[in-house]
Amino acid sequence: MTDIGSTLSAWEQQIADKRRQAEAFQAASSRIQGRAKNATGTVEVAVDHAGVLTDLRIAESAPTGAALAAEIRRCLAAAQSQLAGQMQDVAGASFGAESQTTQRLVGALRDRFAEPEAETPQSWSPPTHRQGR
Repeated sequence: MTDIGSTLSAWEQQIADKRRQAEAFQAASSRIQGRAKNATGTVEVAVDHAGVLTDLRIAESAPTGAALAAEIRRCLAAAQSQLAGQMQDVAGASFGAESQTTQRLVGALRDRFAEPEAETPQSWSPPTHRQGR
């Protein structure tokens, strides 16, 4: 085989390896989820790998109105804050714990879903709408 032929074969093998790596990562990352419940167990949430609410369970004994909304927000934030750690494991296994790809994926989740702050229903205010968005 010529030098060009062996170089092309090596590139083809690298491309095939990267494709398999990406497919394995995609399958593993799609299984990432966060779960949280409030202290009394009356509100439970689950989120998918993107932080989207996938399950919400509210017991009949749960608070109502603004108190319920606050509990849901706290649980949602707690569930979402779990995603970065799980992504660290999945991406680290696929790309290496210190790889730039892993650091970017984990950093994006940490930026988007920071550790929840303890908040009371009275301290929460709705986000303001920005024009032009």
